[in-house]
Amino acid sequence: MKTRIDFLVAGIQKCGTNALHDLLSQHPAVRMSARKEMHYFDGTSFADDDDAHDDYHRAGWDIGTEGLDDRFLYGESTPKYVRFRPSGAPRYLPRIHAYNPAIKLVVLFRDPVERAYSQWNMLRDQGRPVPPFEDVVDAALGASSERSPWADIVERGCYGRVVFNLFSLFPPENCCFVKVDDLNHQVGEVERFLGLAAFDYAPRYSYALAYESTVDPTVADRLRRHYRAEMRIFGRLTGIDVDDWIS
Repeated sequence: MKTRIDFLVAGIQKCGTNALHDLLSQHPAVRMSARKEMHYFDGTSFADDDDAHDDYHRAGWDIGTEGLDDRFLYGESTPKYVRFRPSGAPRYLPRIHAYNPAIKLVVLFRDPVERAYSQWNMLRDQGRPVPPFEDVVDAALGASSERSPWADIVERGCYGRVVFNLFSLFPPENCCFVKVDDLNHQVGEVERFLGLAAFDYAPRYSYALAYESTVDPTVADRLRRHYRAEMRIFGRLTGIDVDDWIS
């Protein structure tokens, strides 16, 4: 009987993790956590011990003393898990590795400029006091040594660093990177990675905010230039064509 869950949809925010979680929840051989975004490994009270792990399993999958069933694959989706420190070092991946060094990780990616603008719109929609998008970009890319409280809007698009950190702890065969187009047609890639039989899913779609305006082309171009080196590293490490993200 296994004692650890099998996989995580570990990132990235605003790239379709909700849709993929919902799709995989339909598969008869998969048990996704009842609540998306368990935030176990990024929790301030995280403890790497059997009692804490048991609490995690009970909270996510209602697993009691009988343990995890070998007939199923267990997974959860928390896009924060691939976040890194200002130094570039991974924040939470070492905790995941300590929990299960053989765990499989699925990470979703989209155009980094579109992703940043989507996160900014989400925060604004939530009523957060987020500055104008161009001010967020200015603060993140400026020369000041003081870190902006909104820096993560730009940092989450540093995909080269994300993949580098993953490969520093997990073998490439344990990582699945998806350049998201339409997950309803790409879920087969995740099935094959997890070793699942093909399944006929009911379509699921990411929630799309209705933006009041598009991102200013000058701001978008500046941000795209900032990401260029990261995208080239990401492309080299993953073999994914990102020419449309850096042009």
